[in-house]
Amino acid sequence: MAKFSNVGLRNFIDKTRARRDSREEAIMNIYAKHGGIGLRKIFGSDYRKPDQTADAFNMQDVDTDDIKYSSSKAQSQALALKRFGMSEEAIARFAASGDPTVFERLLKIVNNQRKLYEGEGLKMPEEIITQIVEESTISGPASSGRINIPAIEKYIGRELDTLYKGVLEQQDVTAGSVTLFEPTFVESVTPSDITSAINLYSDGMRSKALREKRLLLAEKSRLNKIEQKNRTEFENNQITLLSTRLARIDEIFQMKVEDQSFAFADLYGNSWMRGFIEENPKYKVKNFPTIYTDAMNIYPQVSSDAMGLALLRAGVFEDGTIVQLPDGETVRLSIK
Repeated sequence: MAKFSNVGLRNFIDKTRARRDSREEAIMNIYAKHGGIGLRKIFGSDYRKPDQTADAFNMQDVDTDDIKYSSSKAQSQALALKRFGMSEEAIARFAASGDPTVFERLLKIVNNQRKLYEGEGLKMPEEIITQIVEESTISGPASSGRINIPAIEKYIGRELDTLYKGVLEQQDVTAGSVTLFEPTFVESVTPSDITSAINLYSDGMRSKALREKRLLLAEKSRLNKIEQKNRTEFENNQITLLSTRLARIDEIFQMKVEDQSFAFADLYGNSWMRGFIEENPKYKVKNFPTIYTDAMNIYPQVSSDAMGLALLRAGVFEDGTIVQLPDGETVRLSIK
């Protein structure tokens, strides 16, 4: 059996180290000249870690004790978000995405929300932070196609120098991205606010009612020109319906102005509600007194399909209004 002297053993160790150091130096020279592509051509790529989808990433455990930020600025922004009530876990998840702009964008959204609430004399609810976190989509950094570090270390015969290894591990790793959710700010609504808005809307309804009256009178005049003996039952029903609706319009104009709002809602039903929401998008149906919300289930009566469309084109009815025909059938009116 061959035996190594102390000197021989040292020489063997020194030669082995030199060979490994030489190979490591060669690796870094290739990288310096040809980049990650050159090393992948020789040693292949490491596909052991698949790309992380948003769902997979969100399900991972994150280390809240060792959060790595893309910059000191990002860290300061994260601390500001924490003061707003964002949890350590949420901050860690956003940081782990690798998105360098995520904390700047988050802070901008939160500050915008804060200003909107303060403008109403309110404190921003903590639920806003929760909603942003839960509704945002996080995609982790793509880790496929990395330089094959294990193959390189096998060739060298030992682990790469820590600094060199860190440089190579970062190559071709695409930062993740975060699609942030921005809550819709809904201004607070008081009963007096909605009453004022309804009264203002009624001013416009008076002009619509006058337009309808002119169309109804013209149609009634046309039908009355047909001799009684020559009229069909349908035409007689039309005259009756036109007369009834004209009478309702006249009754409304005989009321006090402050009493006309509900009368218009009752006359125009779902068209009234559609028009009001269109003009006042900050209000929701749930904000209205019950006597107005019932209007959604009221279908204005029209003497015919043609009359319904004429009133729609004249701007009396809103697009999408459901009306009732003389035979009781309901149809939805549309300009399209």
